[in-house]
Amino acid sequence: MSDLQKFDPGPTKKLRTEVIERLKENYALDYLEEDVFEKRISIATNTNSKGELLSLVEDLPDVPKDHSSMIPGKYSINSGKVESAGTFFTLMGSTKRKGLWKPARYTNTICVMGEAYLDYTEAQIPPGVSDLNIFCMMGDVNIIVPQGLNVESKGIPVMADFSDTTIEQEDPNAPTLRVKAFVLMGDVNIRYPKKKKKKD
Repeated sequence: MSDLQKFDPGPTKKLRTEVIERLKENYALDYLEEDVFEKRISIATNTNSKGELLSLVEDLPDVPKDHSSMIPGKYSINSGKVESAGTFFTLMGSTKRKGLWKPARYTNTICVMGEAYLDYTEAQIPPGVSDLNIFCMMGDVNIIVPQGLNVESKGIPVMADFSDTTIEQEDPNAPTLRVKAFVLMGDVNIRYPKKKKKKD
């Protein structure tokens, strides 16, 4: 059976979801370069053609259903004291948190006409579940997470964009970042770190 035949030939909405998940899986496993991945995601999001959707994944390898074991855990867990709450507030400016830092168990991020950049790739993440609540109005919030981290996200975009290009997985040994976002005329993006382009 070919890759194309494995997809349910049902409604375009269902097929689009399956194709986007397939693209995200292959990107996380380094089978797709970042620029190719972003282009295909853009096409998948905007097209209503089943044929075009299927063409986006016909050259990609199969990914096992239990693909979580294939994704390397690159996160670091905070084995010491975890702060109960923290806040990032940005008004007509920018906030950046990256490198070695210790996120709180519950974090509020408020971004109004500004930019917030939270990079969890080198952070010491609390064990278990931690929450990140975002209010973004006329601003941009970028959340960078390490591969292997469980990410749960819900967004309410109003004249705005909310995207999560991480892989949905449930690894009982990995911490979970639970993101809830309200976005008004802004942009909230959750993603893995950008990959370096391979040299010929």
